[in-house]
Amino acid sequence: PVPSFAGIQAVTPISAYVERKLWLHNMGHAAAAYLGFKRVPERRLLAEVLTDTHVYETVKKAMYQATDVLRNRWPNVFTAEGLKSDADDLLHRFQNLALGDTVYRVGRDLKRKLRFDDRLMGLIVTAVENHAEWDAVAEAYAAAFSFTATDSDGLAFAPDSQFLASLSHLSGEEKVKAAAQFSESTISQETISHIVSVIAAKL
Repeated sequence: PVPSFAGIQAVTPISAYVERKLWLHNMGHAAAAYLGFKRVPERRLLAEVLTDTHVYETVKKAMYQATDVLRNRWPNVFTAEGLKSDADDLLHRFQNLALGDTVYRVGRDLKRKLRFDDRLMGLIVTAVENHAEWDAVAEAYAAAFSFTATDSDGLAFAPDSQFLASLSHLSGEEKVKAAAQFSESTISQETISHIVSVIAAKL
């Protein structure tokens, strides 16, 4: 039996909630950083970039697209209404200036965050395989290739600078393939080709 603790709710299957955390919270967070930096690079806080209407609406759309994928994958675990409520609550929290979340902190570590099995591409692959919409998530992924945010001392995250430099000589499609590290995956070539062509067109 699952022990009872005040304020703690046991959930099952845990994999559904792991995906919700990765594709809704982590993806939305990263999307705000990448889209925000590309559009308003002078703003340092995540809450500040979300005051831009285009950034806000695109992040919201990406998060809603994530809820559709999650609902399709886990129809007996999540409801559409519950997931949309989760997305709205998270977006509201992202807009809290008091948290002091910086675009730099949220977006850095591109090599990990752009992998095929992480927050953005993992969602995109699953959306494609489930015939769900993912254009807003693709826009966020494409924006990550322009992410050169700096810390409070004006310094870029060195591994990100090196990562982007390693991609700079590649064509758009090759850049997306390399960033996603598709060569390490078992994703079908048909799916990869479709994803790569769509995102490359947004670079």
